[in-house]
Parts: sequence; structure tokens; C-alpha cells
Amino acid sequence: MTSEFQTKRIPKQGYAGKNGFLRPPTEVAQNIPDAVDRHRLATFIIENKKRSVPNFEQMKAEVALPDDAAILQERVKRLVEDHHEDLNKLYDCHATEYVNEIVDRNASKPGISEDPELESRLKHLYTSGFRDAPTQLDWTNGYEILRYTFLSQFLALKTQQLELEQQEELARKQREQLFPQSKEDFHNKPHDVQMRAARFLVADKIKQERLISQYQWAWRQVKPLQDIFVKDEEFSAEIRSIIITSSMS
Repeated sequence: MTSEFQTKRIPKQGYAGKNGFLRPPTEVAQNIPDAVDRHRLATFIIENKKRSVPNFEQMKAEVALPDDAAILQERVKRLVEDHHEDLNKLYDCHATEYVNEIVDRNASKPGISEDPELESRLKHLYTSGFRDAPTQLDWTNGYEILRYTFLSQFLALKTQQLELEQQEELARKQREQLFPQSKEDFHNKPHDVQMRAARFLVADKIKQERLISQYQWAWRQVKPLQDIFVKDEEFSAEIRSIIITSSMS
């Protein structure tokens, strides 16, 4: 009589003695401490490093901002402030873990032993053992991860900021070297540039040649203000007054 549990499909002999499942029913736990550390750090980041997400209009405005050293300086300032806030939260978290560890160790400590040697060994275990506890290594790892992330962003922003500051300083110096093109331009120039232009306008031909060579001007640049100086008596008097006042100070 045929049994109702008779195998109806015979496996191939090539698979005999082999596990037909993709994974065994049980696995040996590996790297549990590392997994716990990663979970702890991930939990800390989720709970303490969350930032408010800007809306679409705020993101558009941020992208539209020009490349400016002052804007980058503000971003660096915010980054440093956020990093200090993250460190304070991390230290608070570590302090809580430290207290919990002390409480757990104190609760797990056995009662007073009548064996002095055993009591001494237990005391050494609970002092030196905690001093080198893996928890303290976890604290260092968490700090190093935050520090590395911060420095990676900080150095990138700071480098870009310094490059823009150098470019802006170079552009400023180049603008200052330009001779004023009008009365309004003259009045908007820095004081030292005004003095250069004034000395040029009242100078003789030889001295004008020397000033043009010294400040890398060109005759076509100085011509518009020269014409105004000759034709506009009020402006001419202002220039001469500047020279006289400067010589008296």
C-alpha cells in the first residue's frame, strides 16, 4: 500500500547532502560590538543632529546667492556653531552613558566577601576595568567621526572663502589703480586715490608722465577728468584746495 507521505519528487544526486536553503536556519553572531556601536552613533545622529529642512523657496534663494566671501564667511560661522552644538549634545550623551554604566556596575557588584584577596581582585576589576572600558573607546570614535565630518566641510568652505577674498582684494586693487573718469567717480574713490588724481591734475607734464608710469595709467584714461578739470572752475578749485590742505597737514 502506498503511503500518503511518499516522496513524489526524487532530488538529483548532485544535491545530496547539501543545504538547499540560501541561508542556514541559524547563524553565528559576528561583529556584534561593531553593529551596536554603529547603531548607537546612528541613533545619536538621528535624535540630536537633525536640522530643519528649508522649503523650496529658501533652497532657490540659497542657490541664487552670488559667490561672495562674506556669504561664505557666514556659512563657515554657522557650520562652527552647529559643530559646537553637536559636540555639547554628544558630551551630554556620553555623560548619561557614563552614569548608567556606573549604576549598572554598582548594581552588579556582589556583596562584601570574607575573602580579602577576592575583594581586592574585585576592586581592581571594577576600577582598572572600567578605566579601559570599551565604552570610552566608543566615545572617542563618535567624537572622531563628528570631527572628521566637520573638518571636511570646514576646510572646503574656508578654502573657497580665502580664494574669493584674494580675488576680491585683487579686483579692488585693480579698481583703485584706475584713474577717475568723472567728478562723481572722483568723489567715490578712496582718499588715497583722490590724492593721486589731484596731484596728477595739478602737476606739470613731466611729473604727469612719471605718475602715469608709476600707477600704470594710460593717457586715454586720464583725458576725461583732465578736460573737466580745465573747463569746470568749481571742480578745479576743489582739486587745488585738496592739494593745499594736504600740504598743510
